[in-house]
Amino acid sequence: MKSADNKPELIVREQNPLNLEMPFSSLDGFITSTESFYVRCHFPIPEISADNWRLKIEGEVETPFVPADRESAWHIYPLRLRIDRLNADRAQIFAALRAENIGVNVHYIPVHLHTAYEGPSARGRFPVAEDAYDRLVTLPLWPGMTDDDVNDVVEAVTRVVHAYRR
Repeated sequence: MKSADNKPELIVREQNPLNLEMPFSSLDGFITSTESFYVRCHFPIPEISADNWRLKIEGEVETPFVPADRESAWHIYPLRLRIDRLNADRAQIFAALRAENIGVNVHYIPVHLHTAYEGPSARGRFPVAEDAYDRLVTLPLWPGMTDDDVNDVVEAVTRVVHAYRR
């Protein structure tokens, strides 16, 4: 491994495509590779108290599971909607959250549903992937979020989900 000429602190892993890495010796304390990448590309990881904003909506949504002995990189925060317990589908929940000024998104569209492949006519070929796609929404998550921002998201999700309860 050799250092990059213009950035001697970076390690060149590969020239083509260019893959540079910061040496872990330059980081203070324990830091995961995802956190390392994040810090190099953005700025320090925000301090948001998870104790203040745990999303609790019994039965209507499933929040991400993280084993007690692990820590997530939290690059996204997906909610799995329990459509069977709601009077709305994902599109309606999505629209309602957008109406609440919450920038929800949809990630992980199954490949076979992309128009570059087979498109919507391929529905039914991969039911597990389609079920996940039909129920997942991704909540906003970005480095500059404050506790107030997070609370706004939690309160809006709670209002919308309660409005669509069966």
